[in-house]
Amino acid sequence: KNFYFINSTAYRYYKLDFENGNGLVLGEVIFNNGPIIDTQSPTVPIALTASGITQNSADLNWDASTDNVGVYAYEVFQNGVLIATVPAANSYTALGLAAGATYSFNVRANDGANNFSEQSSPLLLQTGQATLSVNLSSFVGKLTNNGNQLNWVTASEKNNSRFELERSGDGKTFETIATLKGAGTINTQQFYNYLDNASPFKTSYYRLKQIDNEGRFIYSGSIAIKLNFDSRLSIYPNPFTSEINVSIEETFKPTTKIFLYDMFGRNQPIDFTLHGGTLNCKTNNLPIGSYVLRVVTEGAVYNKMIVKIKE
Repeated sequence: KNFYFINSTAYRYYKLDFENGNGLVLGEVIFNNGPIIDTQSPTVPIALTASGITQNSADLNWDASTDNVGVYAYEVFQNGVLIATVPAANSYTALGLAAGATYSFNVRANDGANNFSEQSSPLLLQTGQATLSVNLSSFVGKLTNNGNQLNWVTASEKNNSRFELERSGDGKTFETIATLKGAGTINTQQFYNYLDNASPFKTSYYRLKQIDNEGRFIYSGSIAIKLNFDSRLSIYPNPFTSEINVSIEETFKPTTKIFLYDMFGRNQPIDFTLHGGTLNCKTNNLPIGSYVLRVVTEGAVYNKMIVKIKE
């Protein structure tokens, strides 16, 4: 008697062969143990960007999703309406667009087993008489001791009025946090940077809105920077009602700075006094909610999420 297990991504079979002494198969029985139910959704497609924008078309590209079985196809949405299903490809050309119009695009992954990822961050673009002539070479960000450092480089620019840097806590709803003047028309590399030292989010998403002198604009893909919450920063009690005590592994110095941010990134005033190696902070005037406490020393930045509750 020989037993065989036949593996399939869709079904599980057991096969039983009956053989004589010479290895001749006399018969077989196959047991179907039923379908394997796949309930795992693919990851969200990221870095959705557009290039080759004309009056009537735009080339969309994105980074591939991953899935336990495999990605079967991507669905492309234009202004919230499904316009195409792309079989396992990371690009699509949107055709039939109107000149001078604004469009929103999203992409989601389908694994073929009726499991769908969430939609990607929206990509907004505006068609025009010609491609917006700013060649964005790179857009990167990293966490530093002073905050989230954003840098981008253009290879060339034409009629570039400005960049608006936008931030989000969920990768979907963005707000403008800075505006940087563009270089107009130039054929040499231009370097831009911005330090965001007031983000309250565990993960901050950023994107660029490039606007030309005629008011036309296009968005870059989004990037993410994850905030490290340091175990070396001790805060108690947490949750709290009226005051907190803060301690770190190093000694508090006159140059040590304390910041408290709400979930909108707004700096909240806070009164504190030093007792030995511990800071006592009064929070009576703070509304109930979540905050990020940031302690900046000469050698490090400490972050901790805290929550104020009702007494």
